Amino acid sequence: RKVVLKACPGLHSCFHFEALINPESKEVMPVEMNLRLGGAECPCGVEAVTGIFLPLAAARLALGQPFPWPVHCAPKVKVAASTNEYASHAGTVEACEGSEELYADPAF
Repeated sequence: RKVVLKACPGLHSCFHFEALINPESKEVMPVEMNLRLGGAECPCGVEAVTGIFLPLAAARLALGQPFPWPVHCAPKVKVAASTNEYASHAGTVEACEGSEELYADPAF
């Protein structure tokens, strides 16, 4: 992270960075860096661990407005993770259920 930030002095924007890490050598191979919000679950993951709603933060940065960090932002969790699920056969998902706790969460 520090290397990426040092390579982009004066960057005041939201950016998306992806890299592959060799588990043996710990060598990092950059895959993508763009001045954009991350897609898919990125905004939810960032909000879960920082308390910051990424689209709002990016908009405020773009408009030169201050963002209320860290006073008004509280992390919900210490760690967030996501995964891709692959079906073993072709078909269509016709239903998906969550817990009552999930349904009660205002962010859901």
